Amino acid sequence: VIFSNNGWGGRKMEELNKAPYLDYLIQSYKELIDKYGRVDAILFHQGEINHSDKFGNKQYYEDFKVFVQKLKNNGIEIPIYLSRTSICDNRSDETLISIQNQIIRNMNIVLEGPNTDLLSEKKYRLPDNCHFSQLGFEKFSDQWFNSITAGSNFESKDVDL
Repeated sequence: VIFSNNGWGGRKMEELNKAPYLDYLIQSYKELIDKYGRVDAILFHQGEINHSDKFGNKQYYEDFKVFVQKLKNNGIEIPIYLSRTSICDNRSDETLISIQNQIIRNMNIVLEGPNTDLLSEKKYRLPDNCHFSQLGFEKFSDQWFNSITAGSNFESKDVDL
């Protein structure tokens, strides 16, 4: 198993559709294909910065749709496991979680990833009430394992946008 970290802290979904962030992901994908011959999935964990309408949760669906389309335009049509995540400052954004669930339901290429809002207890978070503690990362890892094994029979390359 090889993981390629393409994360960018504190970026909104709309920013991830643009250079340099999207370009870096596409380039990394191509390098992995060249080196290993395949990439099985994208594990996507993003949302805390889009917490609340003030920070763009209403536009999240359309921004994610653009992201998927730009990947497709670059020949990247692999499963995207979308983590549902919104907690920051101990506040969950049910609207954002609902939008992320809608993306999972509506876009064939997007599969259900972890729901990290379920890890809201203090023991799972750092004092900033946003980032994970060591125990939180362990539980998050368990959630990823469960999501990936549940979705491992993914075969379709159709993208319903």
